Amino acid sequence: MAHHPTSLGAAPVTTVVRHDEWPEPAESLPPPYDNRLAQPYGGYISPGSTIDELRIFVSQWDTRARQNGPYRVIQFAVNPFKPWSDP
Repeated sequence: MAHHPTSLGAAPVTTVVRHDEWPEPAESLPPPYDNRLAQPYGGYISPGSTIDELRIFVSQWDTRARQNGPYRVIQFAVNPFKPWSDP
């Protein structure tokens, strides 16, 4: 979060989700503390989010040929000021 619009480029960055390979089976999810997902996209802010408790929707869709993998949306909660702790 920047204190002024012109300093947005200097604001710290919080990475909510990191790309990873598909697990076996593809339907499995990582533990709650693990923010790695295969083929993540989106990053849509949930209504009701606050600066201290930001909730993000991330979509995931297995597009590998003939995998019949899942399409799902996963909600992540993060405190952008303390990305290492639970909000």
